[in-house]
Amino acid sequence: MDSTFDLPKEVVKKLRCFVCNKYLSCGPMKQENGNLICGRCNSSDLNTGLQMAFQKIMENFKFPCQYDEQGCEEHLLFNTSIEHETTCRYRTLHCPVNSCSSLLYFSEFYGHFTEFHKNLVVTDGQFTLKLDDNSDCNLLMVQNNTTIVIKYFYDFHTKRLRLEVASEPDLKQLIHYRMQIINGLDQDNSINL
Repeated sequence: MDSTFDLPKEVVKKLRCFVCNKYLSCGPMKQENGNLICGRCNSSDLNTGLQMAFQKIMENFKFPCQYDEQGCEEHLLFNTSIEHETTCRYRTLHCPVNSCSSLLYFSEFYGHFTEFHKNLVVTDGQFTLKLDDNSDCNLLMVQNNTTIVIKYFYDFHTKRLRLEVASEPDLKQLIHYRMQIINGLDQDNSINL
């Protein structure tokens, strides 16, 4: 039998951290000058007392995700929120393009890239790396309705190429892909990964 309960909305709205204003859904919980501070935040006051009794009671309740107003419907047990919130699809992320300062939901990346960074959208699964100097680039690719961000970094002096691939954070399926690096000058000189 489940002995955990969802907190009523009017109660949970009052259970906010004094520092970051996020839900008091993780410990170690502290109190400073009569104000509760969640486990996400550091306290500047060395006299801050831990709120062990509050934490013990809160272990019986579920909190909404901090991104509930953006659409997340997850309800999380006390001390499980941070893990979820770091991968929540409703969290905001900075656009990976160096010259762009937009904050977006991951689900908005495709629309943002096609509107503002059209030259960085990969539509056919193929992209060209510039390896004649130090370079780095962030590309967006959509394959089978899955949004994938590809970052590459090339160090001309050491001749090292680093690729990073990231997909939607809540993707439940495993993505298999094959990568082939082809020398543009010599098609017979290639590497399959």
